[in-house]
Order: sequence, then C-alpha cells, then structure tokens
Amino acid sequence: ETSLLRSGVAGRLRRGLIGRARAVVAQTDEAAAELRAVLPAARVVVLPNPVRAALAPAPLSEAPRVAFAGRFSEEKGLLLLLE
Repeated sequence: ETSLLRSGVAGRLRRGLIGRARAVVAQTDEAAAELRAVLPAARVVVLPNPVRAALAPAPLSEAPRVAFAGRFSEEKGLLLLLE
C-alpha cells in the first residue's frame, strides 16, 4: 500500500495537518483521489511535477552511476532503481 494517509502515528499526524489546510496540492491524479476521500474536492488541486523526463536516456560513457533524490519510501521505487 502506498497510502499517504495510512494508519499509525504518522498517518494520524498527516490526516490532522491535511484536515486543517485551506488547500492541498497533489502531483498525481491518484494522490488527489486519495486526498479527496478525506477532504472536500474543492480543496485538492493537481499540480504535476514540472520536471520532464528525458525521452531517451543519454548514452553511458563509463560505468553506470546512480543518484537518488527523494524520501526513502516504498512508493518512490528506490529498490526497483537499484535492481
């Protein structure tokens, strides 16, 4: 499960904070749908990631190296990247 609002202490904290927000921005329609399940739809806005992925990867000139920027959570797919 990749729920932003999953149970536990962190989930309760997120739900409490999100419930107090005037508006919430989601990067995907899927995340917005999850937020709309607990918030009025008018308070949720989808703003896609402004960084566009390259259409084709650049050719490697040496041994591949990997860089990762983001939080270490399952939905980010870090383990898939490392495979």
